[in-house]
Amino acid sequence: MQKITDESLSELCGLLSQEGVPKDIVDLVRNRKLASRTSHLKHFTNNPSGEFIELIRGAEELIDRQYETGEDLSQPISALLKLAKTTTE
Repeated sequence: MQKITDESLSELCGLLSQEGVPKDIVDLVRNRKLASRTSHLKHFTNNPSGEFIELIRGAEELIDRQYETGEDLSQPISALLKLAKTTTE
């Protein structure tokens, strides 16, 4: 389950990187030291739209739940991140 959680985090961080979030902030998110749902995220991304931020928050909440419960939520996490990606195109 840790591998699945790591893959989900990697997918989230990849999207954050694509959207212009600085590497040091992405690394903090990857290491679970900083939640991307912080209100400051919109100041670091090229896509500060409310929809994008909410989709990222939702994915991160599912990643947290997956980490805490061991429940495989990789499919809904990927779906949210794909939706977030479509708001950037």
